[in-house]
Amino acid sequence: MILKGFSILWQGLRMTKTKQDSVPRTSILKVSSHLKIKRENHSKTGSEDKEEIKCRSCGKILYDKGSLKRHMQHHTGNFRHICHICQQGFSQNKYLKDHIRMHEGKYYTCEYCIKRFSNIDGFKRHLPEHTGKYPFHCVTCNQGFNYKAKLEKHEKQH
Repeated sequence: MILKGFSILWQGLRMTKTKQDSVPRTSILKVSSHLKIKRENHSKTGSEDKEEIKCRSCGKILYDKGSLKRHMQHHTGNFRHICHICQQGFSQNKYLKDHIRMHEGKYYTCEYCIKRFSNIDGFKRHLPEHTGKYPFHCVTCNQGFNYKAKLEKHEKQH
């Protein structure tokens, strides 16, 4: 039985049921090299079904109006979430919380260059810059990237 708002993780298969779903969705979680977790969603509503929205200022592609609205804050400087310590602005509360962790001294430090990260995901994406072990590689020239989007942008240049 799956309760609303809860998920069960069993042998790599996660089944969740939300208020909108009448039947559980299944997602297969794959752990690839360098601690990168990929999620392949097997529901009928994937990003391929979503309409692309292009930012008029920089051309970035987004997939919903909320994302575009948050993205536009970077262009206008009108951020909704402001740090009470240094007045730096953020488009989302989760980024403000990460930022405040830095003020509180709660961060991850790179052992190679002493750069600090407020969350583990940023720290993990940074490490390949020193180790050379990138999770994404160009099939043409074998150059490594820590983001799939950067790889896709690079591959268009070939």
